[in-house]
Amino acid sequence: MHTFKYKAIKAGRVINGFVNANDGVSAKMSLASQGINVVSINKVDGKVSSSAPKKYRLSHMDQVSFFLHIAQMDKAGINMKTSLHALSEVAVSNKLQKLGAKLLEMVESGLLLSDAIRSTECCDLIFADLIAVAEKTGSIANVATLVVSYIKRSVTIERGIKKALFKPAMSIAFMILMMCVVSTVVAPKMTMFLKDNNIDMPLASRSLFGFATFIKGNWPFLIIGIVGFIIGIVMIRRMRIKKIIGFFDTIKLHFPFFGPLILKIEMSKVATFLSLLLGSGVTLSKSLDSVSMVVKNSVIHDIMVDISQRVNNGSSFHNACTFHTNILPRLFVSMISIGEESNDIQNTIMNVREFYDTEVADGVENITAALKPTMMILMASMVMWMAAGMLGPIYGNVAKMVG
Repeated sequence: MHTFKYKAIKAGRVINGFVNANDGVSAKMSLASQGINVVSINKVDGKVSSSAPKKYRLSHMDQVSFFLHIAQMDKAGINMKTSLHALSEVAVSNKLQKLGAKLLEMVESGLLLSDAIRSTECCDLIFADLIAVAEKTGSIANVATLVVSYIKRSVTIERGIKKALFKPAMSIAFMILMMCVVSTVVAPKMTMFLKDNNIDMPLASRSLFGFATFIKGNWPFLIIGIVGFIIGIVMIRRMRIKKIIGFFDTIKLHFPFFGPLILKIEMSKVATFLSLLLGSGVTLSKSLDSVSMVVKNSVIHDIMVDISQRVNNGSSFHNACTFHTNILPRLFVSMISIGEESNDIQNTIMNVREFYDTEVADGVENITAALKPTMMILMASMVMWMAAGMLGPIYGNVAKMVG
């Protein structure tokens, strides 16, 4: 299953949007059945691109407000056009008001809400897929509520990670600032003082002043190298060079402390959306197609695509997972086996989701607990190195003079 971006004409109006299909021909046939005449169509990846229209792209909090509004209005029995009109009038956020007006315009032209969401690219396409399923089953309120819960959990996890990294980042920034001061101000004067007084420099002093001299003499190249590295990483992500992205994503999964946490976050996403889609009546193969578009790590994405293809070819979910036990957690694979044997895969995956949600929360706390003493040790070591390097020769010389 692939996602196609199209430009078409419906009822005399030019529209843009996305549609999921196995190939371009199937995509055109699906659109034609809705009275949409395709002008151009191209296959894209399953995620909103970095160049998505900023006019309608919603923040996490706006997405929560949007789907919560849709859920509440649907529960109250209010039709979609009235619901979107109310959103365009009473939404607190200006972006939400503009989005409500745009979605209302597109729905009035004959598009389904899911297609309108794809066209505006206001959120991840997986949410549009979920709404599309809900439109067929009449469960928009339930699905929108589940989406709200997922977004809230994601925001909580993201905030926890940022909080865990904030203090270490500040500590590193402080250490870099200290090294800059030592390299540009203190070290040159100390070196001159020690040489003028013929004071021997121990290893700590030689290493400190040598490092400071290197930094002072090469700081422009160091800055250019760091900036160039960051720009290179950003360009690689935007150009989507698969092999390079796969290389870095593999390193992420095996990185100490953070690697297991990244894997748990991705598995939590997989379990969450699988349970949502299966609970909405979507078949396993189609659910796996949609889930592959959610994960950010390219290694996990490729694994989910391969599993989806194997399931489409007749393999069981568990057997398809066994080909990737070098990456996929054994617990996940084992639970899938249990779910298939008990013919209750949906509830089993929901239990897996709850387990990984707890594991992610615990993982963030563990990283926070581990980073605090690590940063304290690093800062203490750096201070001792500087103190020994700058004050050691002086005290040593004074001791000789007294002796």
